[in-house]
Amino acid sequence: MDIYLDLSPERKSVQALLSSKVGKDGFGHGEPLRVDLSPQFAINLAGQKVFANLVSGFIILADKSIKPGDVIQLGDKYGWINFLGSRYISVITRNGTEHLIPNENLITGEVINWSYSQNLVRLKVPVGVAYGSDLEKAKELMLAAAADTLRVLKDPKPAGLLTGFGDNAVNLELRAWINDPQNGIGSVKSDLLWGIWARFREHGIEMPYPQRDVHLKSIPEITIRTGPEEV
Repeated sequence: MDIYLDLSPERKSVQALLSSKVGKDGFGHGEPLRVDLSPQFAINLAGQKVFANLVSGFIILADKSIKPGDVIQLGDKYGWINFLGSRYISVITRNGTEHLIPNENLITGEVINWSYSQNLVRLKVPVGVAYGSDLEKAKELMLAAAADTLRVLKDPKPAGLLTGFGDNAVNLELRAWINDPQNGIGSVKSDLLWGIWARFREHGIEMPYPQRDVHLKSIPEITIRTGPEEV
C-alpha cells in the first residue's frame, strides 16, 4: 500500500491518498482512498474526545465508583481525588502535585480505588535474613516492630510469613493493616523497616548481601626475575 500527500495549490485541504494494490476482492479494489485531514476533520475528532469525556463523567457520577476523597492509583499516579468534573478529575499526590486526568481514562483504563468499599489496606514488607539465623526470633522481632508502629492496626493482626529460600537469604514477609491510606503508604513501610532494622541489629539477626564464592582448582607456576635473563 502506497501513502502519499496531495499538496497541490488547487486543493483547499490536505488529504492523504492511499493507493491500494490488493486484489479485486481486497480493500479499495485498486482505487485511491481519500482521508480528509482538513482542520474541520481535526475539530470533529477533538469534539469526539470531549464528548467521550463528558459521557464518561456522567457514568462515573451515576455509578459512584469514584468520588471526591477516594484514594486511587492510576498507572504511576497515586493520590486522593480533590475534584470530580464533567471532563476531568483532579488528583493530588502526596508531594502536592495536582494531576488533571480525563474521565475517559478512568473508564477505559485500570484504576485501583484503595477506599472504594472500605479503608482497610494490607501492606507487605519483604525482609531477607541470612541462612543460619533464628527464624522464629526474626518473626518475633518483625511482629514487635509492627506493634510499635502507630498507624498499624491491632485488628486485623499483623502476620509474619516465610515466603521462600533465595540464593543469599531466607525470604520473610511482614503483613500489616492500616485504615488511613489517604495519609500515604510509604511512610508506614519506612517506619516498619526502621523498626525491623533496629531490632535485628540489637539481637544479632544478620541481613545478608549478595556474595559469590570463587574456587581455584589450580594455580599456574609463576617465575619472577629481578635481573636480566642468563644465556
